Amino acid sequence: MPSVLSTVTVSKDSAGRYFVSCLCEFEPVSLPITARTVGIDTGLKDLFVTDTGFKTGTSRHTAKYAKRLALLQHRLSKQQKGSKNRAKTHAKVARLHAKIADCRLDNLHKLSRRLINENQVVCVESLKVKNMIRNPKLSKAIADASWGEFVFQLEYKGE
Repeated sequence: MPSVLSTVTVSKDSAGRYFVSCLCEFEPVSLPITARTVGIDTGLKDLFVTDTGFKTGTSRHTAKYAKRLALLQHRLSKQQKGSKNRAKTHAKVARLHAKIADCRLDNLHKLSRRLINENQVVCVESLKVKNMIRNPKLSKAIADASWGEFVFQLEYKGE
């Protein structure tokens, strides 16, 4: 059955980017069945380590752009509210935040898709991320690792 387009939505985010969302109905195709299973241990040094010993490094997207982000946010805080220059700097901060989020999501999509394609069963340790983020020394690194988003992507791609 060919896909049927029902709704198209155009939206703009705070970084000034436009997005087009198309809603359509289609029949999903199942992946071939494999006999492989994998257990995953999430961490900060590596995003995850599998039971076979495969390790992924972390890109630390927030840390990579931290200096530029701090500079822009400092400039933003010193500018007069309601001015044109403040609006321009605000747009720059929003674009940088969007870039960080896009890099993080792209990496997570690639890794989760690889795991789902290669394995029939994926087991992930259950973590209380909300409680772990309360640790002030590790909260930024835990948030940058995006464990919750990674597990969410594994769940919906596995279905």
